[in-house]
Amino acid sequence: MFSVFKSIVAKFRGEAPLADYEPDPYWDWEELVTPHFGYNRWLEDYLMQGGRITHFEPYRYPGNARVVSASHTYEQIPHKEDIPTMQGPAARSYILSPKYDAQELALNFISDESDNILYGWVNDGEKAVVLSGGNLYVPGYTDTVDKELVRRADAPEELRQHIREGAGKSREQVIMRVLRRKILKRYNDSIIDGIVAAGKARKLSGEELQAAHPKFAGIDMWGAEGLYITDPENVTIPPLFGAFSLYVVLDPKYDVIERQDALMPYFTHNTLAGWSVGEPVVVPFQERKMPLSVGQQEYLDALKWFANLKADELEVAWLKSWTMDIGHVGIDHTHLYDDDSQDEPGDTARSLSPWEYLGEIFSEEGGTPAGEVKLTFTDADTAVLTTINGEDPTFPLVSFTFTPLIFREGDLTGNTYSIESVKLTSAGEPVEVTIRR
Repeated sequence: MFSVFKSIVAKFRGEAPLADYEPDPYWDWEELVTPHFGYNRWLEDYLMQGGRITHFEPYRYPGNARVVSASHTYEQIPHKEDIPTMQGPAARSYILSPKYDAQELALNFISDESDNILYGWVNDGEKAVVLSGGNLYVPGYTDTVDKELVRRADAPEELRQHIREGAGKSREQVIMRVLRRKILKRYNDSIIDGIVAAGKARKLSGEELQAAHPKFAGIDMWGAEGLYITDPENVTIPPLFGAFSLYVVLDPKYDVIERQDALMPYFTHNTLAGWSVGEPVVVPFQERKMPLSVGQQEYLDALKWFANLKADELEVAWLKSWTMDIGHVGIDHTHLYDDDSQDEPGDTARSLSPWEYLGEIFSEEGGTPAGEVKLTFTDADTAVLTTINGEDPTFPLVSFTFTPLIFREGDLTGNTYSIESVKLTSAGEPVEVTIRR
């Protein structure tokens, strides 16, 4: 860097012609390159040369790779004897400066036993390669260069389609996680709180569960949560799973086997215990899965409940247009739901792409709908269609996500808005959505 400065000064002093200075094309790797910048620079070459992203992560680049500008110093490369042990959490990713041939130096970073990854170039910095002892690992993140390439005219259409599809799947996973963990979970908690408030049940701690039922007496119930049902009439426990699941004890006045289908009609990780014919029992898991249409309605009910939390907050009326990505929200997990969509042969919505589906809804002049269409924001970036022509939508749910770098004022989470129009583009491309408050 200092040599560059001296050359320029010499030129202005008349001591040397500027042409005598030959810049080092790799100086930025020694001076400026961060892991994020280096990975983006490598990824752009790799994708434009025919490589593909292996998976799309729903978060920003973590910056955990090591940029290597000096390939023979232990400050930047691993000790050779350590490489075979660099597995799992101990593995590292390296981005090698294009002035080095990655193939020639590969054994300084990777081995057949190691999980290390080396990103670099061969052929004098012309061709980008990824090298490892095992699996190919080329992740895309929310702030990597693929988000730019998908909108660049010089990017091959096959590449753009690959990025759109991968980003769409990643976005769908994020939306589903928000719906399940933040909205449906809180909605189900409100149902349980309502059962307790109605005097039909009381909550139990782990210690209280051990005392409430003989089958739990010898089990470590530390941290467990439970519910003691004193009146099962018109009570249905929401299907909960994993860490959210409950232990439910039915009062011995009622036969738990006879009440199982009403209390827990579908497969769940909840545990139901009680008494039958005077004997204490833990009821086997319900094997019947929830119909997909019922699961769809459960999410819609949760979204409406979520929206009502902010329904009383006043906002100034406005009309705004934004560019948004669209997609389906896939709730059809085979381990949770039975696909009953074939029970309604006239319903072909599920076979349509999001663009085709919205094309039918916003079919009037100017991309306007025939009736009222509303969406509810599940977080600061994403909304889900909750009303179509004044009614609940049929499967599938459709999501709208702000494209990167879109500016909007405030956090729209929990707000519900009417859609004035949707201007559709070709399949896979963002759409223009005009929203009215």
